[in-house]
Parts: sequence; C-alpha cells; structure tokens
Amino acid sequence: MYKKRKRRNHLRRATVVEDGGKAEWQNGIYISFLLLFIGNISGYAQTAIPPDIKVLIDKHFCVTCHKLDGKLIGPSYLELSKKVQSIKEISTLIYEPKPSNWPGYPPMAPMPQLPKEDVKKIATWIVSLRG
Repeated sequence: MYKKRKRRNHLRRATVVEDGGKAEWQNGIYISFLLLFIGNISGYAQTAIPPDIKVLIDKHFCVTCHKLDGKLIGPSYLELSKKVQSIKEISTLIYEPKPSNWPGYPPMAPMPQLPKEDVKKIATWIVSLRG
C-alpha cells in the first residue's frame, strides 16, 4: 500500500509501507541509479569513441558515412578494423579508396585534403579496435 502525497517534482519522497515495514528513497536518485545501471549494461556491447578521435572524425565528416558499430553508408569502424590489416593500409584507402574492397557499399570519395597526422591518428584508433 502506498501513502498518497502531493506531487511536487521528480525528487519528491515516496514512502512504501509493506508488512508494517517502511522503505524510503528519493525517486530521482532511484531513477538515476536505474539509468546508470542500464547504461552500463548496454555499454558492454559497444566501444566508446575516444574524445580526441571523435573531434577528428566530426571535423573531417567521417561520421557522415561511418559509425562505430553498424552500417550507415559505408562500413562501420569495427568492420574496417577486422578487414584492414595496417595503419598504412587504412591511410592509403582514405586517400585512394578501392571500391572493390567493399562490395555492397557505395564507393568512397578520395580524401586527399586530410592532414596526414589526423589520418594517422584515426587509422591507429581503427586498428586498435581489433582488440
């Protein structure tokens, strides 16, 4: 049985009475804990993109066609990490893509304008996804 109280906001106190015993909690804290728990469970299924890499892939519009763990327009970063063997190979494919390597995907536009340092950082991160 629940005691009725006026609803003030999402942080109101709720009291539960069960078999003569009382348990109290802050609804906001309970919900936050639940969301944190669910977030941690779902986090095991994917890898987070490091902030420094996220800045680069946003800056160079890689996110337009690629995402971490699923097909968008081009292959995912995880798929790239499984198929491409080295940092040098990824770098070469960024500057001179080979559509024959990726059947089922539209051809990628060459990206000769990207700085070599940025491409090397992105390629290093992609290779590290192999785990």
